[in-house]
Amino acid sequence: MMGKSADPTTLPILMGVLALAAITGDAARSAEPGLTCSIAGDTLGEALPEIGRLAKRPVAAGARVKDRRYFLYLRGRTLPEFQDALKQFVPQPPGTAAWYLSGGVLRFEEDIRSEQARLERARARWRRETALRQAGLRKMQEWVKPIAGEWQGKINGRNRHARWMRLFDSLPPAAKMSALGGKSTRVFFDELSPGGLDLVNQMVVGRQPGDAWRRYVEITPDRLSPEHLTLELHIRSQQSGGPVSGDLVNEPTWVRSEGWVDAHPDQYPGIAAYRDRRRGPARAAQMPALARLIPVPGGADTSKNTVDRILSQLCTSSGLSLVGEYDPCWGGTATDPRFRNRAVLGPPKPGERKPVWEVLELVARAFDLEWDYQQGWLQLRSPRTVDGWLGDLDLSPPPARSGEETVSHRR
Repeated sequence: MMGKSADPTTLPILMGVLALAAITGDAARSAEPGLTCSIAGDTLGEALPEIGRLAKRPVAAGARVKDRRYFLYLRGRTLPEFQDALKQFVPQPPGTAAWYLSGGVLRFEEDIRSEQARLERARARWRRETALRQAGLRKMQEWVKPIAGEWQGKINGRNRHARWMRLFDSLPPAAKMSALGGKSTRVFFDELSPGGLDLVNQMVVGRQPGDAWRRYVEITPDRLSPEHLTLELHIRSQQSGGPVSGDLVNEPTWVRSEGWVDAHPDQYPGIAAYRDRRRGPARAAQMPALARLIPVPGGADTSKNTVDRILSQLCTSSGLSLVGEYDPCWGGTATDPRFRNRAVLGPPKPGERKPVWEVLELVARAFDLEWDYQQGWLQLRSPRTVDGWLGDLDLSPPPARSGEETVSHRR
């Protein structure tokens, strides 16, 4: 009898797995044709049928995984090899994933334990970051208080910060909680309280209330390291940026020639070490498959050196296949597409070649990713994927511009 905590889909999946096991084996694997494709940003619900088309058999994604997006770069790999790689990469421990046959269709699904572990991991980070930013706000509320006998220039700077903090306090509670947890959030002017709108008017001197160029207040949290979080407000205009606050959760630094300024990230302990950390396995240089020299990917037109194109070039030149968490790698935290650009890799030196593992480190640092090499497959993970699980960050592919190669590309 099924217990209260049993997953109702377990039995049919188990039967499908047993059926699949009966028709696969080493002989079947060796007979499979090699598959080559580059898929970046498609959901598994879209990507798996495409891979099935290449393998000449119906393949589909289950309900729990069909909307998640991945990098899938196959270079001459068989369908069973791809099945093993995806089954190992996707689930969150202690959960698992499995392939099973259902109605003649090969389907992929993770179990409910994996789904629950994924969501709990995201919720735990949200709770932690909310607490850290709330603690930072409390410290800044003390910092903005004038100090007796302090030079007037410093007091003026504290007063400016205090005005921005009052604006933040005046915002709708739901917007503030979203931002404290790490989600970039917009508050349109018609959602502001009268006191909040008065503060905005004070910060945009010379403009009258209701001018069409003013649109919303944007709250932009950022994560410079797991221990160092930031929070800014930005009054966005119709055509361009507008006034921006300093960091509201970290004390600024006094610079005689500039006044109060946000401290440079390198002044905080741990940020430089986190940014410059090794992104792959410690023994990468000793792995034969990662030792061969390959051209450093990218071209002179850096606007085209986006993460999807760079990874495709890397896999082609190395002959290695990759499965990874999809991330378009935006270079900022703005919610409005007009104010953000994708991160890019700088141009390589002419004829520059490096070992595969060094190229992977170069790429991972440029796009703030982490990589691994397991059972003959490159694996790629993004620290921002967790934000996407709760809907705090849109990780869908950006729309292709006119005449531009689409982000999801196959061959």
